[in-house]
Amino acid sequence: MAIGNPQAHGWIALRSGHKEPVINAFEQIQSLHAALGSLEAPDALHLARAVWDRLLTLPRKELGPNEGSDLCALVFTSSGETSTLSGVGINRIWAWSSGDLELVAGPDHPDLSQPGIPNLPPRALLLENPRALYLGLCHDDETVPQSPDEALQLSGLPS
Repeated sequence: MAIGNPQAHGWIALRSGHKEPVINAFEQIQSLHAALGSLEAPDALHLARAVWDRLLTLPRKELGPNEGSDLCALVFTSSGETSTLSGVGINRIWAWSSGDLELVAGPDHPDLSQPGIPNLPPRALLLENPRALYLGLCHDDETVPQSPDEALQLSGLPS
């Protein structure tokens, strides 16, 4: 989902309730979209912080029977010369560029965490050369893509 305004904008990729019946998972994602869709901030860093501040203050009961404990989220924000990437529940992050995937953060990266709404806002990784597309692998995903085409296929995007 897209967030922000022309001054500071970005997107959020969310997965929550994926092991629940479809209607429950849909309701959880709808709640998250409603809570995050109107966020605005003066710059990329404040927009990233606004996402996590909102997630930290959401009533957990609105996030279904798992109360958001299975949330995986990847957040990209940008304004002017600054771009950030942050997330929870992500095991690996790749940047898609010129038909290739470049690993941005692997399973041993200190800023990657387990699924769920965090206790504190995650740190935002400042990006020196932001790419057009980032792909994140949730912690409990068992299939690690071995090629850019496989990564795009697993993400549901056309290769």
